[in-house]
Amino acid sequence: MKYPFFFIAIIWLTAGCGSSGKLSQKALKHRIEETVAGLDMTGLPSHRSRIRDAFTSALLIAYQEDQYSGKSDSLTIEVFETQDKYVFVRFSAMVDLQKVALFRLEADRISVIFENFHSIELWRTYISDLNGDSFLDVIHCIHPPSGCCMGDLQMVRLYNPEIKSFEDEMGFWNPTFDPQNGIIRGIVYGHHGRAPIYKFQWDGSQIDTLAYVLKVKDQDGFYLVDEFTSEKDIDLGPREGTWVPELPEEYADIDGLDWFLGTE
Repeated sequence: MKYPFFFIAIIWLTAGCGSSGKLSQKALKHRIEETVAGLDMTGLPSHRSRIRDAFTSALLIAYQEDQYSGKSDSLTIEVFETQDKYVFVRFSAMVDLQKVALFRLEADRISVIFENFHSIELWRTYISDLNGDSFLDVIHCIHPPSGCCMGDLQMVRLYNPEIKSFEDEMGFWNPTFDPQNGIIRGIVYGHHGRAPIYKFQWDGSQIDTLAYVLKVKDQDGFYLVDEFTSEKDIDLGPREGTWVPELPEEYADIDGLDWFLGTE
């Protein structure tokens, strides 16, 4: 996404209106420049300059739009509201390095909620209500550049309305989210046909483990629902649980089911 100079200039001229509230055009410009100048930077001077330009453009757009979603090869911008207005920005400064940050936009200030750098393994970011509380959460999708197994690692920053901000990241391997029921089902990182299914439930901003489902070796067509078992103990073999003749229906639509079943 590239914004020509005249487009950015128009935003500068109008930015004192609308959602900028108490900030004048001059004050808004100063506040954005001040915020961007305070971001953590890395890389060559030319890379840092590109990061500053990209984040300045993104914040300008955010002050003009109440809701906005834009993406190009190098720049992703998501403007959204929970209790407050936020803008998420991701910029690829180099082929193997991406700068991401989340800002809260208020009438008289811009707050940095988080910022960090990711390598090329960060392939997607999206905004969604994952736990069914009607507030939008921020999710980074990471795929390790090397490894043995199915590896869609989704790093979730859950919005907490009590603190009016976002919690620290928590990661889920190969998840399928069920916001309506507050459930997360997914497949643990592990070998084809051996990795178990997990079932978690949101408890506020934390999770409770409800069950793991294992495909038992040499017992085709049978599964062991192993409740409240730690992942690190799964390779030790079956524990107390419930034998079932087929996979429970609630797991039938999770992403990557073939990996769990050991089929192609």
